[in-house]
Amino acid sequence: MGLFVGDTVADAALLRPRGVAATLEDESITFTELDAEANRWAHTLRGLGVERGHLVSWWTGSTMRSLAGILACARLGAVFAPLSPGLGGGDEAAAILDYVGPRLLVVDAERRDAAGAIGVDTVTVDTGAADDLAQLSRSASTTPVHAAIDEHDPHI
Repeated sequence: MGLFVGDTVADAALLRPRGVAATLEDESITFTELDAEANRWAHTLRGLGVERGHLVSWWTGSTMRSLAGILACARLGAVFAPLSPGLGGGDEAAAILDYVGPRLLVVDAERRDAAGAIGVDTVTVDTGAADDLAQLSRSASTTPVHAAIDEHDPHI
């Protein structure tokens, strides 16, 4: 039995449900909250066509939402592939995305316009828009998502 990234927070939520999983500036999230958000996002990403072995590129500034994204991808068996928020614009990102071939690109409001010209299926995060990943996942299930992965799969 392997140790999987997607399971670590779920295990911690059972042991320390109100324990703080992470902080960023004045924000914090408990293991239980992070576990539930990761499950909602995994269901939502699956609904957007992300499956085991797919690559999800993540191009945002520093945000707590990235943690749920990492875990959601790991739970689906998808590869979480972050891009540097310091990329100089759409051309640099386009070259990288053309090389890695993601199934989906997640961007924030700052990078939304640049991403629109790249030609990759894109969703936003932290924009408050109707197509925002957080908005899409609000009504998604918090039941655990488990892909048939093993420790040799490139899921993270």
